[in-house]
Amino acid sequence: MTGEAPESRAGAAREPGPVRARERNRWGEGGRLRTEILVAAGQMLGELGAVEGLTLRGVARRVGIAPASIYAHFSDKSELIGALLEFEAHRLLDLVGRAGQAVDASDPVGRLRAKLRAFCGYALNNRGFTRVLLGLRMSEESSHINLSHTVIDELRASLEDCERAGIRLRLPAERAALVLITSAPGRVMLSYVIDDSDADIARFVDELVSLLIAS
Repeated sequence: MTGEAPESRAGAAREPGPVRARERNRWGEGGRLRTEILVAAGQMLGELGAVEGLTLRGVARRVGIAPASIYAHFSDKSELIGALLEFEAHRLLDLVGRAGQAVDASDPVGRLRAKLRAFCGYALNNRGFTRVLLGLRMSEESSHINLSHTVIDELRASLEDCERAGIRLRLPAERAALVLITSAPGRVMLSYVIDDSDADIARFVDELVSLLIAS
């Protein structure tokens, strides 16, 4: 990804989302502004459906700050997208991790199901954003986190916990994690066009996990 070019009036008019007045941060609250910028960027990315339409000026407009203020945190769009990936990856990891920890450690299959349900819930609540970021490829030299890899690592760890508990899997843990991460988003995407409930998604998760466990 490259830095953004100066925008025309027509381009600026196409930017989604409202402009809002923003109360100035008190001294020492620059971290809060950075978070607001990342949240706004994620919202706009979901509305746009593609990275190409996102601009720093557009994000600044959404947050309600001058363009110079956003450039103090991110030098270009590539840096903003990288920071957004890391921000969402940590948010998703926290969500999935807490879901797993809510289930007793003596039930590793239950923990795996809870984590996968949490991931599906995240995808359902961030539909446009998830469609873009799950498939977003950073350049090879980039150290930024890929959301898909983040979830794969978490699911693989849970599958390995199942094996340590004596539960036999039909596939090696790493391959089983790939099956889960490719199947679950597809089911979530299908729910965008059919009348689905959270219970339908939860049932799919349970059935999917059961298919990977050898009887």
